[in-house]
Amino acid sequence: MKAGVPYEQLVKDRILNVLGMNDTKITLSQNDIKNRFPVGHHNGKEINTPVIPAVIEGAGAFRSTAGDLLKYVSANLGLIHTKLDAAIQLQHLIRHPATPANPMNYSEYVALGWRVLTNFGMETLAHTGSINGWDAFVGFTPAKQDGIVLLCSCDSRDVDVSSLGFVLLHLSGTENLIAKSEPRLHTTPAS
Repeated sequence: MKAGVPYEQLVKDRILNVLGMNDTKITLSQNDIKNRFPVGHHNGKEINTPVIPAVIEGAGAFRSTAGDLLKYVSANLGLIHTKLDAAIQLQHLIRHPATPANPMNYSEYVALGWRVLTNFGMETLAHTGSINGWDAFVGFTPAKQDGIVLLCSCDSRDVDVSSLGFVLLHLSGTENLIAKSEPRLHTTPAS
């Protein structure tokens, strides 16, 4: 609390309000949980909204809407201009290489909060987030002015939103979408 305000308020004041992201927050009201936050699914069953301990809120406790995340993607693509433009562009700078973990086997690097995938000079930035029962993908290709937001109230074992995001950004073909299901036991009669 070096800034003198709680973390959620600091992010709201310095980033969310500037970008008009009014539905992005850590603290959900009972009305938000009941009427606006989808029920999550884990192992094929509905689960309750998890409580994230305050000590790790900075690691991903914010919940958002597709509309708010599209505003964030638009700002990252330079379609919305605010006093955060320079800071947003600094987040895109490559910090170090990473082991490719994408179905296209593109070269991969790490920026501030972004995976940077390159293929013959075309960069795509992506970020995923998940917690048991919910999965998210945000990605964009600045040169194409193309971006996508995927939110799923599902378990990552059921839907691979990252691979789906790459397909929808036209980086990958549908051959990289793998149907996921629980393994089934098969028995054969004894002879």
